[in-house]
Order: sequence, then C-alpha cells, then structure tokens
Amino acid sequence: MPNLVRNLSRLDYPKDKLQILLLMEADDEETIETARSLNLPSYFESVVIKPSYPRTKPKALNIGLSRVRGEYCVIYDAEDRPETDQLKKAIVAFRKVKKGVVCIQAKLEYWNSDTNLLTKFFAAEYATYFNLVLPGLGKLGMPVPLGGTSNHFLTWALQKLGGWDSYNVTEDIDLGMRIARQGWRVEIMDSVTWEEANCHLWNWLRQRSRWIKGYMQTYFVHMRSPRRLLKDLGIVNFLSFQFIIGGTPLTMLFNPVFWILTIVYAVTRSGFIETLYPPPVYAMGVVSMVLGNFIFIYYVLTGCMIRELYGNVKWMLLTPLYWVLMSVGAYKALWQLIFRPHYWEKTKHGLVKEEENVRE
Repeated sequence: MPNLVRNLSRLDYPKDKLQILLLMEADDEETIETARSLNLPSYFESVVIKPSYPRTKPKALNIGLSRVRGEYCVIYDAEDRPETDQLKKAIVAFRKVKKGVVCIQAKLEYWNSDTNLLTKFFAAEYATYFNLVLPGLGKLGMPVPLGGTSNHFLTWALQKLGGWDSYNVTEDIDLGMRIARQGWRVEIMDSVTWEEANCHLWNWLRQRSRWIKGYMQTYFVHMRSPRRLLKDLGIVNFLSFQFIIGGTPLTMLFNPVFWILTIVYAVTRSGFIETLYPPPVYAMGVVSMVLGNFIFIYYVLTGCMIRELYGNVKWMLLTPLYWVLMSVGAYKALWQLIFRPHYWEKTKHGLVKEEENVRE
C-alpha cells in the first residue's frame, strides 16, 4: 500500500482533476489500517467492499465504477508503477485517435526480469505481447484482449457496456471482446506501467491457471450464440476470436498429448501411433514441429530485443520449458473451470524488493 500510494502520487496530472479510488475488502484489516495510517492526500478515496459473492476483482471494479466522477478512468493493480506522464499521454491519445476508440491500453513490463529463469520467460512473454501482438491487433481493428491494468477508458462507454463481468476471472479479456462486439476499438499507446513478475513457481501457476480459466470462460460465454457473435464481429474478427481466445487454452491442453505421442513413438516405434500419422500428416507434423518451434522461439527473442533485455536472449532457447509450465497451468485451469469456476486465486506480490531506478 505505501508503494502504491507513492507511485500514484507521482502521476503528473492536475490533482484537482484527479480521483483515485482504493478498492479494499472489508475483511482485509491490515490493508485498511495501513491505508488509514498513511494520511492520504485529498484526491484519494478509500472504498471498503463488504464480503459478498463473487469475491472477484471485477466485482470490486464495478463498485468503484459506480463512484467514478471523471470523463476518463483507468485501472491500476496494487503493485503497479505507471510512468508519471501516462495520464496526460492517454488524454492526448484519445484526442488524436479515430472515432470509435473507447479504450487505450498502456504497455505492461516487468522491472524484475532478471530475478530468475521464470521471470526472464515472463518478461519476454509480456514484451512480445504488449509490443507486438496487441499493437498489431489494434492496427488491424481486431478484438484486443486487454491487459488487467493500465487500460484507459471513456467512462461513458464503460458504463454503457455495464462495466465488467463480475464472474469472469479474466474480466479484461472479456471486456475487450465486448468492446469489439459493440463495434468499438482499442488502441495501444507508447507508455509503460512497471509491474513485479512472479518469481515463485507455485505463485506463478496460481496466476497463470486463473488467466487460462478466464480465457475458457470468455470463450464459452461469447460462443453461447455463435451466429450472433459472427454477426457482431464479422468473419475476420470471428476467426481471430476463435484462434486467440479459443485456441490459446486449447493449444496448451493439446501440447502434452502430442509431446507424449512423439516421445513414445521415438522410443517404441509403435505401429498404432504410425497409423495416426499417414505420410502427408506426418510430413506436415514434422514441418510444424521444426518451423513452428523456431518461429515461437524467435518470437520471444524479438520481444527481448524490443525491450532491450539483451542478457535474457540466450535463455529464450529454453522456452519449451516455459510451455510445459503453461500446460500444467492449463490443466489446473480446466479442473477449476469444472469444479470452482468463479474462484479467484490471488497472486502474492512484494516477493522481490521494488527497485527505485526502473529503466524508463
């Protein structure tokens, strides 16, 4: 809480036009007491949320949205450190973008990319996602799966959409799809919010499985009526939705199956496995394995180069290990989707001491 208040107080924006809502759960007494002890500036408002189902971030955000007074609003997570001029950049961006843009997403990066091998992979993934994938989707006018923080909204548009889905554990992804279905757009701006990358494996798996579960939830919710979704998005964006929102968790679930088949065949030369791969299918599989793996490794290498994470480049050759972890998270997500669909696994932060001199 002290770090959050300090980071948000540094925002270069007229304080008489700034409203910062700190959303806290009523039974989180330690956080509430800490906030009270900080002698918060007048533009901070503490919003204490009474326990009620579902206990999720989007439910809290909807309560906060009901209190928003500004023309624009933005979401920050508790560990965020946005660049000091980010709000001003967002205002300028809204004034320059084309009509129909209702959300401008800032880029998310990790300040502790060198903590261990896991954070190196995580930082490269984020660098690629927020510097290549999302800007590309935005420029093509395709649905943009928002990041969970630093997305700047026109308040009226967010209210018209009904805010966030309180039951979705990746409310940002779902909201990006609903923006697209409304015929609106998302753009990416060149401003960074620094976050802390998970450096503990179990903590990372908890967060990752929640994200993948949210992809699954979003896919099934929007595919309740495929014809209506096709009508809302159009054929190109409909296919984009299938590949990105549906294909992401599906790939992670299928990967171990194909890995196991490949290993078993290499060891046993099983005739049964051979029957599954007639020559044309086998040839395509080999090309996919060699070329596909090369492209995806090159993909994260590019992310490292863009963010000047040069020391991490060599480690990206071990990226397949990261894919294994993703598949573990995917199967955990599938189990939770069936048995605990709206359970929000919180992510612990503050595991690494925050650096003051973050590269900006």
